[in-house]
Amino acid sequence: HNIKIYFDENEKIVFEGTATNGQKIQKNVFTKLLSAALTNEIKKIDVPLQEIKAKVDADKKPQDMGIRELVSVGWSNFSGSTNGRIYNVNFGVNKYNGLIIKPGEKFSFNENLGGEITNATGWKSELVIKGNETIPEAGGGLCQVSSTFYRAALNGGYEINERMGHSYAVSYYANPHYGTDCTVYPGVRDCVMTNDNENSILIQAYTEGNDAYFKFYSTDDGREILLDGPYSYGYTSASPVYV
Repeated sequence: HNIKIYFDENEKIVFEGTATNGQKIQKNVFTKLLSAALTNEIKKIDVPLQEIKAKVDADKKPQDMGIRELVSVGWSNFSGSTNGRIYNVNFGVNKYNGLIIKPGEKFSFNENLGGEITNATGWKSELVIKGNETIPEAGGGLCQVSSTFYRAALNGGYEINERMGHSYAVSYYANPHYGTDCTVYPGVRDCVMTNDNENSILIQAYTEGNDAYFKFYSTDDGREILLDGPYSYGYTSASPVYV
C-alpha cells in the first residue's frame, strides 16, 4: 500500500492512505534452491523473499524535513477489550497522529498526551495496573497506545531513554511476544525515545479493527536492527479481579 503526505492550508499534516511494505519471492534463487533440495533430498528450505518498499508520495516541505519513506512500524492487538478500553485506545492513538519528532529531540509519550488523564478530559474509567493491583481508573488501556509507540521506536532502532514493563504478564501485550510492552503513568512512569537520526520522524498513528499501529516516516540511515530472544523467565500472571 502507498501513501500521500502533505500539509494542508492550516499547516496540519494530512495522510491519504497508509504505507505497507510488501514481499515477493525471488524466483530465480528459489528455483535453484528447490532444484538443489530435490537433488540432495533436502526436506526443508527457506523461501528467499525480497522486500518491496511502499511508495511515499510526500510534498516538498515533508521531503525537506527528511520524511521520505516508511522506516518503522509498531503494532499491537487489543482483541477482547471492553468498550471503554477500546474507546480509550482510539482516543489515545489519535493524539499522536501527525506529530513530528525533530532530529536529536527526546520525545516523551506523557508530554504529548495533551493534558491530564481524567473523565473530564474525555477518558473513560477502565482497569489499570498499579503495582500489584488492577483497579478501575480514567485512561485504562492507555498502555496499549504506549506499547505500540514503544514497538515502533524499538523496531526502528532508535535510542530508548525510558521504558518499564508491566508488573505482570498481560495478554494484550503477548503478541508478537511478551517483553515488548511499555507501561506509562503520568508523573510516575513514561515512555521516552530520542530521534538519533539527522532527519525528522513523522508519526502516523491509527487503529484498524482491533489492531493499533504507529508508523514512523523518515529517511533510512542504513542502521540494522537485531532483536535477541525472546527469553522467558519470572512469569507472573494477574490474579482474578472481582467487580
